[in-house]
This record gives sequence, structure tokens and C-alpha cells, in this order.
Amino acid sequence: MRVGEDIAVVGFDGIPMASWTSYRRTTIRQPVERMVQEAISIIINDTMRPSDGFWPHTPGKLMIRASA
Repeated sequence: MRVGEDIAVVGFDGIPMASWTSYRRTTIRQPVERMVQEAISIIINDTMRPSDGFWPHTPGKLMIRASA
């Protein structure tokens, strides 16, 4: 099987190594700082209610590279 043609490989968290020429892995980059701030806000302010769902909306960014 050929990665990027027959099969897609997608990473998570957008680590710098994913963009290295030898890998060129497609990845989802998460807004980690924003996620941490939201978590701290929830803990300190108790702003999360059961109807809010598991996590406030913090969109990631899909970085399409050679692996998909």
C-alpha cells in the first residue's frame, strides 16, 4: 500500500515533526493554549453546565500534507 494514495495517515496535535520532508504527515492542529484557557475558566468559574456538552467549541485546523 502507498501512503497518501492507497491509504491515508492523519496525525493529531500538529507536532512540528509532522511537517518534516521525510514525513509530510497530514495532521489536525489543535488550539492548545485556547483549550487550556477554556479548561481553567471552567474549573475556576464553574461555567460548564450538563447541557453545554463535553467541551466548548475550540476548532482545530486540518493541515493536509502528503500522507492523505
